[in-house]
Amino acid sequence: MNRVIAFDATNCFSGGAISHLNGLLSTSNNTEVFIHVFGHKKLEYLCQNLDNVSFHLVDHGRTLISFVKLFLWKLFVFRIELTKINVDLVFVLDAGSFFVGKKFVVISQDMLPFMPGEKSRYSFLTFQRYRLELLKILSVSNFRRAEGVIFLSDHAKREIEKYVRIKNSIIIPHGIAPFFNNNYVQRIYEVKKSYKFIYVSHLEKYKHHTILINAFLELERRLSGVFKLDLVGAEGSVAAEILELIKENDFSGKIIRYLGPVLHSDLPGLYKDYDYFIYSSTCENLPVTVLEVMSYGLPIFCSNRSPMVDVLNDSAIYFDPEEVSSIVNAIIKFYNNFNLIQKNVVLAKQSALDFTWRSCSDRTFEFLMNF
Repeated sequence: MNRVIAFDATNCFSGGAISHLNGLLSTSNNTEVFIHVFGHKKLEYLCQNLDNVSFHLVDHGRTLISFVKLFLWKLFVFRIELTKINVDLVFVLDAGSFFVGKKFVVISQDMLPFMPGEKSRYSFLTFQRYRLELLKILSVSNFRRAEGVIFLSDHAKREIEKYVRIKNSIIIPHGIAPFFNNNYVQRIYEVKKSYKFIYVSHLEKYKHHTILINAFLELERRLSGVFKLDLVGAEGSVAAEILELIKENDFSGKIIRYLGPVLHSDLPGLYKDYDYFIYSSTCENLPVTVLEVMSYGLPIFCSNRSPMVDVLNDSAIYFDPEEVSSIVNAIIKFYNNFNLIQKNVVLAKQSALDFTWRSCSDRTFEFLMNF
């Protein structure tokens, strides 16, 4: 083993961050590196049965007291632990993590702190807004001090570099879990009595569930019984508002349903029951859920904002996610244009082939070995 690299995964709680760590470790064929992963208990299984990986438990929760303890641990203990194992480089897997000490490379996974228009959706008096401001401060500090920065998309690099000068950077997108492609079933597109749409995303302001719900209520007024929408994802800051809106307008769930969170591995099995995927976000770093749907082969109606348009190019039907009329018009105009739908699916699946965890892992370790 020529190099020793520590992965600071102490702040990896989101599904995307955990999938990224799993993708890097499980597909790596780099025998020149020994990896020490520092993280919470739920990450331990990712390191099992890997000869060149050692797991170090950093036991903390997500309460304020837990984060204070983690801050103190990183300030006074982490550097000592890194010295004991003769680490050459630290790879910080979340730019919003507090880190001091050894030379390090950091990855950018969160765009919201760097998008003023999106951030302004949260009041200054809310915990969420304070959290976003703190994440921006920590991220900028890490970007400025890091030996190198990994971005997931051109969009992320372009927006973040407005706020900080970065020494070295590279764009390495995430991969797609292979079970999405393996579950692909060729569909026959034909006229039906009704069409089912699914939107997979946690319930947050910048995901625009409220506008999407109102669009489907308008579709119901125009073409009764034709369009149905299911929402899948964890509850977020606007969950109560969204659930109340559904209850007030569609108590029986004939048009719109909220199904709650679903295990990542269960999504391919869920998608087979739907005709279309719809995505209304206005703020993403790299929309991994969209990539997975591209690989699966479900036709996509999508927000016309970057980076979605950069990823999908000509393989989706676009709309303005902040305008009910734009969503309604896009669906009515194109839902039964089956030639276009089939063409989009083929293009999307072809584009999805570029996003593999093996490529992500190989390029990431190649970049890390430069420092």
